[in-house]
Amino acid sequence: MTFQRTRRPRRARPGSLRSPDGARLLQLAATSDAPDATVLLLHGGKDGTSRATAPGWWPPVLRMRPIGSSVRRSPQTPRLATYLLVDELRSWNGGEPPVRDASWAIAQLRQANPDTPIVLVGHSMGGRVAIRVIGAEGVVGAVGLAPWLPSGEPVPDLTDRRLVLLHGTADKIIPVRYSEDWAERAGVELRIIAGGDHSMLRPLPTWHRMTGEAVAEVLRGG
Repeated sequence: MTFQRTRRPRRARPGSLRSPDGARLLQLAATSDAPDATVLLLHGGKDGTSRATAPGWWPPVLRMRPIGSSVRRSPQTPRLATYLLVDELRSWNGGEPPVRDASWAIAQLRQANPDTPIVLVGHSMGGRVAIRVIGAEGVVGAVGLAPWLPSGEPVPDLTDRRLVLLHGTADKIIPVRYSEDWAERAGVELRIIAGGDHSMLRPLPTWHRMTGEAVAEVLRGG
């Protein structure tokens, strides 16, 4: 007799939700009372097509955790709940998988707190995803950190949305000129970080401070 091994669905860890496709929504910080706003962190990824999964220990995922902590502790931001979306896959794969994951995560946050505004903070590929889903219900705006915005990336309808881009002059992965070109087409603000690299490690305090400032401005609507 031959037995077929069946694949069991992976369980979500405590404090997290798992989508039907395998993406995970991790709650990084909650508030004792209802939050004034929710920040959803979207990590970077790779160009091209791949079925490789995105584990929680992958560097593009890990680097978003200190960003979330710094935004929450910023003196300029209100009482925040912060969440990190870990995509099902590491790569862009034509855009549909990471956009689907982000849309699912936003829907979960809306269901939990229907009246709480959501700010998207996306790095690299996550910045591109944030811009793709900025029009979702409940989202008031986004902050793109060294966003991957290739030539020809469409400009969404930004009515009633606030978008701020941050990009470093020392970024050798995605040169700042891509953000400059896209920001000019979209009519959005681009803030330059002198000496800033793609990993957001240099200068670390500046990346953290300016991200907190940008989130606060998105929530103020200006």
